[in-house]
Amino acid sequence: ITPIHKPIKFTSSNKVNMRPVDPYLLGVLIGDGNISQTDQGRNVTYYTSSDDEIAGRLRSLGINVERGKKFRHVVRKDDIGNDLTKIGLDKSTSETKFIPRSYLLAPLDARIELLRGLMDTDGWAETDGHCMYATISPRLADDVTELARSLGCKVTRTEKIPICTNAVGGPKRCAKSYVCSIFPVHFDSSEMFTLERKRSRCRGHKYNGG
Repeated sequence: ITPIHKPIKFTSSNKVNMRPVDPYLLGVLIGDGNISQTDQGRNVTYYTSSDDEIAGRLRSLGINVERGKKFRHVVRKDDIGNDLTKIGLDKSTSETKFIPRSYLLAPLDARIELLRGLMDTDGWAETDGHCMYATISPRLADDVTELARSLGCKVTRTEKIPICTNAVGGPKRCAKSYVCSIFPVHFDSSEMFTLERKRSRCRGHKYNGG
């Protein structure tokens, strides 16, 4: 059993140039982003989400985000491709995404923003206030677990193979999913999100050791 401790304050990785992508944006791109694809021969970094609140949050951080086809949001940042290459994420797919080490060892405020970007996209809140995160990347599941625990959260893990719908409407087995249950100890569960619809489901909840 991993003991629950207070949030860790790292001092070995406080250089901003080691984290060229904004932590919240990185969380969004890891969660719902397509960072290894091209569009008509052009390298395009985008994420897919129906939540305009995320785009609004990114714009408030000075990041230019434009609405594309359907729910696609294109990140208009001239050096975003180079930045993703610097931290090794430029060729990542859903199955191989991970959190770069420099972000796992970032200051507290950066790690919290990273977690919020992840939870606003691929995370959710249950009706009882429990917070969950799912991914098909085993490495990312490990990294999210480490990230949350470094913030003083209790984390439990499960694995499952969900049943999805195939092209003709029938059932099919999907890729194995790694689900992290995250229980914050030192802060309110709602602080793991910026989306109000998710915050409202877990506001006032905090892990009590049960």
